[in-house]
Amino acid sequence: MRASKQAVEMLVWIFAAGAALGGCAHEVLVPASGATVLRGDNKVAYERDAGVSVFVNGDAWKGTPAELETVMTPIKVTVNNSGQRPIRIAYKDFQLQTENGMATNPLPPFSISKGPPGRSIVITDPAFGFNHFDLAPWYRPYYPNLTLWAGQWALDPNIYESQYLDWQIPLPTEDMLRNAIPEGVLEAGGSVTGFLYFPKVADQTKGTIVFRANLPERGGKEIAKVDIPLRVKR
Repeated sequence: MRASKQAVEMLVWIFAAGAALGGCAHEVLVPASGATVLRGDNKVAYERDAGVSVFVNGDAWKGTPAELETVMTPIKVTVNNSGQRPIRIAYKDFQLQTENGMATNPLPPFSISKGPPGRSIVITDPAFGFNHFDLAPWYRPYYPNLTLWAGQWALDPNIYESQYLDWQIPLPTEDMLRNAIPEGVLEAGGSVTGFLYFPKVADQTKGTIVFRANLPERGGKEIAKVDIPLRVKR
């Protein structure tokens, strides 16, 4: 069977990107010493604060492209809100922090003014999981079938327009978009699970990498803060 043109282009791009980055290896993030690990799955680390639980798995990507970890750091994240107040889920509230002081946010998979690089897309069958989760209002063009948050939402141009430009075609793929956690409001008793896509952890990174989530009320007052120690596994 002949590979599709899109598949061939994807393989060529990944090979070229890996070469440009110095032949990057397949790297994943796993729980570091001191992390609280989920019983029955030692790839998943978690922390709780103020009724909010955050679970992370840096070795969970199974979609397209299969070798995404050679050029990015995809992390599967679950946030459970067992507290009494809604919390904001926004890309600026998540970070990977290294011991040398580098901190990065996940790349936004959509732009305020335009869709994924080089193409338009509407997601009618999202693959991320959610319960009592309302999308930020500006997501309507991308998720026409999902519920929107009825309140105001302050956009951060640095996240949505500047960092969005860090994507390189053909990423993000449709599979990545379907699995991405969009921004929104997680109601009390709600949960959301999906992927955040961080710039690749550099090959020379050593020591602990902290996954940090600062989760505020919709208005910005912090409710929960969790730090989960991870390490690079090659």
